[in-house]
Amino acid sequence: MATLPSSEPNDHHYACVAEAIRALEGLGAQAPGDESAAPAPATVLRAAAAVLKAYAQKNPAYGDSWCRRGEPGIFHNIARKFDRLEFILRSDGEVRYDDALDLATYAVLHLAWHLRSGQA
Repeated sequence: MATLPSSEPNDHHYACVAEAIRALEGLGAQAPGDESAAPAPATVLRAAAAVLKAYAQKNPAYGDSWCRRGEPGIFHNIARKFDRLEFILRSDGEVRYDDALDLATYAVLHLAWHLRSGQA
């Protein structure tokens, strides 16, 4: 399990992300489900927590670079990650967890951009 960076004393933003991660992990640990077919709610909640963790870990280094060029720039980040996954699959490789997590994180950031822009 990834560790979160230490927060600054007045970093309300980080505190909100950390609280959301704890809540999602708590719900994911409690939700029963059959993992044999589609992912159970508990698995989906753990995936959401993983996206938040990735964001919390990488945001200090990347900042707002993911959205600096508006929606076309966000889309290009997603397309680049997708192209990487497609190349791996065509090369008979196996998509790694980190690659899938990066794509999911950019997709969630794209949704966040729409919410922030009032387009949702």
